[in-house]
Amino acid sequence: MRALLPLVLMMLGACNREPDFSERYDAASKHIGTSAKKLDLELEKRAKQAGRAENSTDPLPAAGQDSGSPRSKRP
Repeated sequence: MRALLPLVLMMLGACNREPDFSERYDAASKHIGTSAKKLDLELEKRAKQAGRAENSTDPLPAAGQDSGSPRSKRP
């Protein structure tokens, strides 16, 4: 009988219950929130880089202004 007790305890210890719906929902929600924050930060970073790149190049001529290119001159 005593020999079976450690065996039964080992078997019970090896059995893990699966997480219930609330636990899975909380884990998924946390993962999605973390991913969303990472995406937001990446988008902000890229927007700032695009803004700097936009400011560093020559602006396009406004509509109606002659840019000096042959395409803008009509016969």
